[in-house]
Order: sequence, then C-alpha cells, then structure tokens
Amino acid sequence: MKSPLLLTLPLLAVITSCSLQEGDPPVPSDVKIPMLKGKVTGHTGKGRTYAVLYDLSARPPRPMVDQLVGRARTFEFPSPVRGEYGVAAFEDLNGNYRQDIGEPAGYTRFPAISPGPKGQAPVIASRHIYLRPRHKRIANPVVLSPQAAKKLARMDREEAKAAPPEKKASAAQAAPPQPRHPASGSIVSLNDGRFSSSAAEYGYANPKEFLSRHGMGLYLTDAYVSRKRPVVFVHGIGSSASEWRSLVGRLDGGRIQPLIFHYPTGMPIEDAAVTLTNALRGLQKRYRFTQVDFVGQGSGGLVANSAARQFGGGKGPRRLVTLGTPWNGVSVTSSQVRRSHASWDIRSGSASLRAARQGSSTQHHLLFAYQNPQTLATQLYGPVQDHASRVAGFNTTEKGLLKDAKAATYVGQALR
Repeated sequence: MKSPLLLTLPLLAVITSCSLQEGDPPVPSDVKIPMLKGKVTGHTGKGRTYAVLYDLSARPPRPMVDQLVGRARTFEFPSPVRGEYGVAAFEDLNGNYRQDIGEPAGYTRFPAISPGPKGQAPVIASRHIYLRPRHKRIANPVVLSPQAAKKLARMDREEAKAAPPEKKASAAQAAPPQPRHPASGSIVSLNDGRFSSSAAEYGYANPKEFLSRHGMGLYLTDAYVSRKRPVVFVHGIGSSASEWRSLVGRLDGGRIQPLIFHYPTGMPIEDAAVTLTNALRGLQKRYRFTQVDFVGQGSGGLVANSAARQFGGGKGPRRLVTLGTPWNGVSVTSSQVRRSHASWDIRSGSASLRAARQGSSTQHHLLFAYQNPQTLATQLYGPVQDHASRVAGFNTTEKGLLKDAKAATYVGQALR
C-alpha cells in the first residue's frame, strides 16, 4: 500500500502550481457566526491551561482546535457550521501539551446552535468549566493525537538521555515548564527550520503529525510597533512561511507589521481558518489593534477569506489580497484526495470550496498568474471576480507571484 505522501504528490504538484464534509450545506455569507464562550476556574496556577473545541457530531468526537486560556481564564471559539460542540479544558502541569492522569481537567457540552439572521447579534452560548484532578483523560488537544503524544513522549525520553546533566536550580530559581513550540505572538525568523520545504511537504501529507513536530501559530517577524498596520500572511498547499521572504522584503517595513500564520497545509480549510481567527483575536486583545489586512497565497487565500468572514463589528480585515488562489477548484480523481484534508476541500464543486469562497465585506484584490494556461482556469471564478474590487494578472506562475517585482509593487499599493 502506498504511503499518504506518495498518494498525494501528484495532486500536490497540481495545486502548488496554482471542517466541512462533502454534502454539508455552505454557511451563508449574510449570517453572524455563533460564539462558544466560557470561563475556566479551579486551576492551581502551576501550569498553562488549554481549552479544546470538540465536534460532537463526529463519531468519535473530533477535536477541531485548541487555544491557550489566558489570565482572564476565559475561552472563545467561533462555531463556523451548525452542529453540537463540547469544550474540554485542562491544566498542563508538566508542559507536555496533553492532559495526564492527575492533572486538573473539566468538560462542558454546548447546546446545538445555528447562525442568526442578518442584522442580529451573533448567538453566544456561555458555559463554566471547573477543573479538578482527573483519573482519566478527557481532553486531547488537536495538536496532539494519542499516536503523536506517544511519539513526543519517546522523543522527550531520547532527548533527556542525550542531554548533558544540568545543575539543579533552587525552588526560587525554577522556571515554569516551557511550551515545545513558540506560542502565537512570538517573534520568529522566516529562516526558521520549521519552515523548510521538507517540513512543508510533511505538513501537507501528515497534518496531525506535523503539529506535534513543528507546532502552529500566528507569529511576528519583529517586535510589535503600534503605528504599523498588522498584515497577516497565509501560505498555501505545499508551501511554508519561508515563501514570504521575497515579498515581505519588498514591502514597506515602516508601515507594515507582518504576522505569519504557520500551519500544516493539509489541514481542512475551515479548521485552519478557525485557528487563524482565534490566534488573531488573541493578538488583537494583547496589542489593542482592530484593523488588519490579509494576504493569502494559493489555498492560503481560501483560508484567509474564510477567516475574514468570521469577523464582525469592524474588527476584521480591511483588505484581502490573494495570489494564485484556486477559486475555481482543482479537478482531481477520488484516489488523489482524502476526507478531512485540504485536498478534499479544494476539489472543483465541493461544498467546502463553495463555503470557502463566499464573499464578505472585505475589499478583495485578486491577483492571478497566466504564464501556465493549464492552471489559469483554476484561479478564475466569475462570481469571485465580480465581487473583487480589483483583478490583476501577471506573466508568471502561481508561486512566481511571490517573487515578481510588479506583483510586489501591486500588493504594496493595495495595502496602503
């Protein structure tokens, strides 16, 4: 039997040159996204507290996204599709990203909710989770499947054996456990090893395992400056955050605050959008900014557009710039894709694609590449073109847009 990577490589070649399931109705663009909110109490203060959103309609219940619970001890998840959801929370006392026996944990179930009609405030369901030491596991963050948790534990043991002995620190000097990967809002170089081409391919073929190896988050490339406008950059299938080096380097660093979304591109489009939305809302609260712009490359444009629809009240993106995004989908056979994967979402005519390309109030600049006639049709879709504020073509390839000087000039002007 071929490995998932070998099965998907032909599709990857098609897509790079350019969590809803099939049959789910798309979410109308004129509805307000319901919010699932709550408070977590009962923590000891000795570790980080995480909340995990579960889709209870799946069998078994599927973890969709998790988030770090801050000092306010509250969580907030947008609910992009109709259904039933639950939230599990736990305090990670040993810093291994999973709930271990004896660690404080709790769980709550939300009632079935649906998006409200246009003009009304979004539905808000609120619950209280009280943590207490548990003798069974009730929370498995999406960043660690049970298999990935075992791999991580083995890696930790191997690293501990290889590491030189450390001097014991006093209780006053002992530092709290640190996360394995940088948290959202951290400053990360675009040359980081986690953004390598091999990691990008692994993130497409094995998104869940990628999360345990490389993590995910919304990162800064330099210190936050309040006078700069935050711009979120979202790469597409088969790419990584390092792909933005050329384009970001050509933009006005005195005006733009790059925020780089790092994620496995095999992750379902809607799941990635929800994760991006949560991370961005966290940075908005931390740095007290409201307006933001999105730039998406390839399928990253679908993720960015889906995230833009989840914002309301003027706190969402002001502009969306997409480069080589497959708005018309990719024609593939069923043997080249698999469910609960980005390859399933971007098939021509899929329900997930219809949902991901719905319009919003965000001003959209659609950039396409026409050097390759075979992939030109995947980038152009009439209703999206009609809704866009500007449509511009460039004599290059889809990925070439990221290094094209004329395209960079256009992006810089669009972000003014």
